Amino acid sequence: MSLNKAHYDKLTVLHRRFGGSDGDGGEQKKQQQENATKVDSLIFCLLCRYEALKGVGSQCAVPGAAFDDLKPYLGNTVECFASPLNCRFERYYSAFPGLEYAFGSLGSFFGNGTLEIQEGSFEVNPPFVPEVMAF
Repeated sequence: MSLNKAHYDKLTVLHRRFGGSDGDGGEQKKQQQENATKVDSLIFCLLCRYEALKGVGSQCAVPGAAFDDLKPYLGNTVECFASPLNCRFERYYSAFPGLEYAFGSLGSFFGNGTLEIQEGSFEVNPPFVPEVMAF
């Protein structure tokens, strides 16, 4: 498995915003070191899960420029099927929410019975596998 620097940097930023915490005073440096070790372990777990899928259900993505052009009309967008590795936006629904909450996942798009989409802009590009497409 490998991960390029751009993806690693993206994952550490997402984790800092949604899964990390900052200490105060003298504890801050120690906590930053612990968080760096923790994020590296979480990134390893994330890569292992997606490596195990071996790209099953991969699909073409909408180009980033298209999202940029639509933002003035649609506002902020939430992706309904993404991962911390391929999300365009910081908030998205993902396949492994237990692991991916720390990187900004809102949970599974299929929810746990409490998902209520009331308004907003949502991009839906599900994996092309029978189990999802038949839903």
